[in-house]
Amino acid sequence: MPINREPTPSPISALGGISRRELARRADVTEATIRRHLRSGALWEAVLPDGTLDPVKGLALLRTVVTKGKVVDSGLRRATDRFTAAQVGRLEDEVADLQRRYVPVADGDALVAAGMARIAGHLRPLAGSIATAAGLPAKLVFDHARTCIHNALSAISADLLSGSQPEWWDEPIDAWWNEPTPAAPRPMSAVALKAAKLDLGATKLTIERMARNGDVRAVSDIVAESDERVATAKSVLLAIPSRVYEKLSAATPLEGRAMVAEEMAGVFRELGVQLLS
Repeated sequence: MPINREPTPSPISALGGISRRELARRADVTEATIRRHLRSGALWEAVLPDGTLDPVKGLALLRTVVTKGKVVDSGLRRATDRFTAAQVGRLEDEVADLQRRYVPVADGDALVAAGMARIAGHLRPLAGSIATAAGLPAKLVFDHARTCIHNALSAISADLLSGSQPEWWDEPIDAWWNEPTPAAPRPMSAVALKAAKLDLGATKLTIERMARNGDVRAVSDIVAESDERVATAKSVLLAIPSRVYEKLSAATPLEGRAMVAEEMAGVFRELGVQLLS
């Protein structure tokens, strides 16, 4: 029969030894953990002649051992939790940054369409306002058309800078995502910290995968596309006076309106919206 070398536990002895149960209580671990480390030899230096355990040596030896799912030393445990909390905070920032940088494709298209429609709203009256100069001398027609266009562009700039935003503007960015940014409240237990870290990591990987697969659009790409559309449409718009002033000078207001509307159709095509009178 093999010899059982595990010391027999006993209550606190006259020599000051303590039992396995008492050492487990002081170290905040299970008694099974103490037995496991006794079998492995990690705690043999703390075993006293009567089979009890030296509490000072026992606790010191346990501080060097990482038990299953738990760091015995309180200082090391706190440091580990702090490090995990810092990782959670960094992941929170990374996920928030990704959710600012990307939006789902449908929402990105809706943003562009809403912006172009807003600009088009200022341009639709131009056909009528420019046509009021029909039949006047060519120079007056040219000056009038240019003034109308510049006034419309000024109104667009003022509108965009006024802070008057469409309904979708104030929508929280998390509403664009099926999975809102997980919050990591403080303080958190070690288990909760690990869960938050895994949850945030999964969210980050999901958004990055969506970006690679084209399921989301970068906000910077949306802005660049909008700027390009507006710049092209503005170039077409500014060319209208020189294109129509001579013909408009010899036309009636009704003919002039149709003529300008035809030119404006090119502007609206660049904006990607319909010309509605």
